[in-house]
Amino acid sequence: MAFGLFAYWTVWRADRGLRAEFLHQTLEVAQGVNAATLQPLAGGGGEFAAELGMPMDARDWNWEIASRSALPVGLALVLLICALTVMAAGHRAESAPKPVLRSLLPPLATLIVLMSAGAGTMLWLEYRHNLDELLAFRTSQISATLRETLSQQLAGLDATLQPIVADHQVQRALSEGDAESLLKEWHPVFRTISRDNRMTHFYFFDKNRVCLLRVHKPEKRGDLINRFTATEAERTGKSASGIELGPLGTLTLRVVRPVFSDGILVGYAELGKEIGDALQGLSDRYSCQIAIIIPKGMLSREAWEGTMHEMGRDFDWNRLPSEVVCYSSMGSLPNAFTSIAGTDHTSEDRITASAEVAYGGKDWSVSSVPLQDASGKKSASVLTMLDISREKNSFERLATMGGIFAGVVLAFLLSIITILLRRTDEGIVAQQSALRTNEARHMAMVSNIGDVIVIIDENGINRYKSPNLEKWFGWLPEDVVGRSTLEHVHPEDLDNTRKFMEDLFCKPNSTATTQCRYRCKNGDYKWIEFTGTNLLHSPDIRGILGNYHDISERKQAEQSFRETHRELEKATVLAKEMAEQARVASNAKSDFLANMSHEIRTPLNGVVGMTELLLGTELNDQQRHYAAIVRSSAESLLGLINDILDLSKIEAGKLDMDILDVDL
Repeated sequence: MAFGLFAYWTVWRADRGLRAEFLHQTLEVAQGVNAATLQPLAGGGGEFAAELGMPMDARDWNWEIASRSALPVGLALVLLICALTVMAAGHRAESAPKPVLRSLLPPLATLIVLMSAGAGTMLWLEYRHNLDELLAFRTSQISATLRETLSQQLAGLDATLQPIVADHQVQRALSEGDAESLLKEWHPVFRTISRDNRMTHFYFFDKNRVCLLRVHKPEKRGDLINRFTATEAERTGKSASGIELGPLGTLTLRVVRPVFSDGILVGYAELGKEIGDALQGLSDRYSCQIAIIIPKGMLSREAWEGTMHEMGRDFDWNRLPSEVVCYSSMGSLPNAFTSIAGTDHTSEDRITASAEVAYGGKDWSVSSVPLQDASGKKSASVLTMLDISREKNSFERLATMGGIFAGVVLAFLLSIITILLRRTDEGIVAQQSALRTNEARHMAMVSNIGDVIVIIDENGINRYKSPNLEKWFGWLPEDVVGRSTLEHVHPEDLDNTRKFMEDLFCKPNSTATTQCRYRCKNGDYKWIEFTGTNLLHSPDIRGILGNYHDISERKQAEQSFRETHRELEKATVLAKEMAEQARVASNAKSDFLANMSHEIRTPLNGVVGMTELLLGTELNDQQRHYAAIVRSSAESLLGLINDILDLSKIEAGKLDMDILDVDL
């Protein structure tokens, strides 16, 4: 936003109403946009002679007042909010702990501050992005306008040359090489167009491009013209134009037209003007500063310094390491802008570099744009310097007010959060007291039951053991919590217990029981019965909820029963073995008796038979008596043997029954 300064004078009259009316009209015209201040000026006699007025943009004035008043107003609001917060939170102050306030307020405050800082950073980045886009657009616009202006001026030069090359006297003078007639006829014309259109160069040269006449410097002639526009006009037989860097270090718009007489080339005419007036017009149009930078390798130091001296421009060959300043709309290019002058002007980019510098109490955006000559080569750079103080000041005012507003809002939010967290702490403390009471009751109940309550997570790690673990197994809960639940299982029971746990984990909401030996802290093992329920999907448990029940006494009773049972089994086996042995002995006896009876009966039958035969012979009484005794003894022995055989048959179960009829 630019400030304008104007002064107007009014003739002091006795009629003060005229001046008052004029002042009223001026302010009414400016209403809503500008604010004007008037300062009376006294003449030599101390009387009112004139008034000095300064209009300023009322919006700038309003923003300036607002930005200056924002800081004290914001601080006052912050202090007021802090005082209200202390009053609201202090009347219920207690000595109870504040876990939420102390743990959440710092990170919340940090988070809010970081979010605010992030928002500020995003706004700043957005501002920079928009500013860069604006500067790029303005620079491109200036560059496009420069190209359009130069094209228009070249078209004007070409249009000016058309009647010159069509003039028959020019054609005749060029064909005859009559430089004097050309000078006499065209020097007054050149003075006129130089004065009106700032024309700086006017040439005539023959068909071999040898300079016949420099109308602007008649004393210098006879040299061969090898500029691109001249050689291009020679090559094409048509008009050639463009910007060319002259040997004296000036950038000139040149138009060269071939001159024909009856279709025969007789020479060339050239008009040229320096681009300084185009650059100055561009600077005035866009309220910017422009400078031309040319590499030293394209110039001759002596010729360039002489030209700059003749043109009344500042020159310093050693000011820049590789380039020189040939033109500056500021007269002398300040050193603050030369930092970007070393940019490579042969780059193919439209805008090769840009930077921001501070100079004269203002902020400037400096851009370097390559400038092409008639051959298409980039032989110079155009520095465009835009005043961005207005944009920066506007953003700074907006950032200041936004920051103060954000600070007030942050203070208000933190105050509300502090009050809410404090009340939350009070509620939490009350809940914690109730929970501690319930927990004490629960712990008393758990500590006095006969089973150990356990919670095991999905990885088999103990997450909870009830306090009565020490009573039954000697371990403190903290000794085993966080460790594998299989760690204290007897090695012989480890595989079975691991399989039991794996199966239980695979069955949600199922309950199962297993038995194993569990190692006590003193190294002894106790038998436990573990009953577990799979509550992995329960948000409160998320694991196996189970209990250890000491069954050592039952196991001992079972062991005693098993030992008694084993002893009975051994006695039964022994009795069976002894019965079997008796049976075998009985069978052996029966077999023996049967075999022996058969073996004895055969010879006894022989004895009985022979005795019968002997008794049938002639025997004396004594012999017969002896034979009768032998037969009686043999028959008695045979009856005894038959009884033994009957008994053996009865034992062997082979007794045959004879069924006979009897008379009762």
